[in-house]
Amino acid sequence: EVQRHKDLLKNVNVVQPLQYRPLLELLSEARFVISDSGGIQEECAAFRKKVLVCRDKTERPEGVEAGLAKIVGTDIAGNFEWANDSPEWEGENPYGNGKAAERIVDSIVDSSYAS
Repeated sequence: EVQRHKDLLKNVNVVQPLQYRPLLELLSEARFVISDSGGIQEECAAFRKKVLVCRDKTERPEGVEAGLAKIVGTDIAGNFEWANDSPEWEGENPYGNGKAAERIVDSIVDSSYAS
């Protein structure tokens, strides 16, 4: 579906699936993202990028509720304005703050000393 609309805007890059590092590099440079990938929705939060979700539903409703993602189904062209208007998302990351590993280690260490 994205392929069908790629000529509507200049500077739209349609890419095949990427390895992780090149993906992160592109996300960091993107103004906003169009994807049907749930994982990409989470990565966009880390980079504070809005994402148009090309699905009718998502298993990651946190992004939609936070205003980071918008479910557009096949109406991609009708939703460019939402993504392009203030594309730098300003909310809290709905998928966490990146400190889960630190908390897990602290919990293990604390429980080890408690025994």
